[in-house]
Amino acid sequence: DNDVIAKASASLSEQKIQQVQTEALNFAAVGDNEGLRILSIKHASHIASARNEDGETCLHLAAKAGHVSVCRWLVREVKSDTDCKDCFGRSPLDVAMLAENDTSIISFLQKHESERATASALS
Repeated sequence: DNDVIAKASASLSEQKIQQVQTEALNFAAVGDNEGLRILSIKHASHIASARNEDGETCLHLAAKAGHVSVCRWLVREVKSDTDCKDCFGRSPLDVAMLAENDTSIISFLQKHESERATASALS
């Protein structure tokens, strides 16, 4: 009996995680910073690990759609990985450049990558 209850609880929590990640991806794609902030209060780690069917993260989607403030928030507050690759081998910077977005997103991601590389070289 306890095994059945434990398995049911685990699958419910898996469903909840998937729901949270889907919401996070949707918020990132439409630029809903407030929705992401509210979701992150309880689920920040799930936001950082969320991926869609193409392997895109919230940062990929925000960068592709041109949402500068969402990109900044994801990197600074959620610690989203700027070097992560989607199923096609593209980073958030790559998708921002392909989408020919506002140069401020590209500049922000390039600067962050540069700072990360410098910090890594120094350690």
